[in-house]
Amino acid sequence: MAVAGATPQAVSVEVPKQMSTASERPKWGSRGQFIMVLMGYAIGLGNIWRFPYMCGKYGGGAFMIAYLFSLFCIAAPLFVCETVLG
Repeated sequence: MAVAGATPQAVSVEVPKQMSTASERPKWGSRGQFIMVLMGYAIGLGNIWRFPYMCGKYGGGAFMIAYLFSLFCIAAPLFVCETVLG
């Protein structure tokens, strides 16, 4: 909507002279560090530490064997695949 007697104002935008390349980007220290950060982001650290503690406290130590097996053989690979796919 135009107003009588109004003039458009100039807008200045700064454009970076040189775009950063992939080699200049920061990188993770290791693959394990990357996975732990993603798990903390997606699951939450409270749940990661609380579940094994509660199983041990209330006599679910035998269940931990099945839990750890499914965690490393099923959940972790699926988590990595889902993260890679976006």
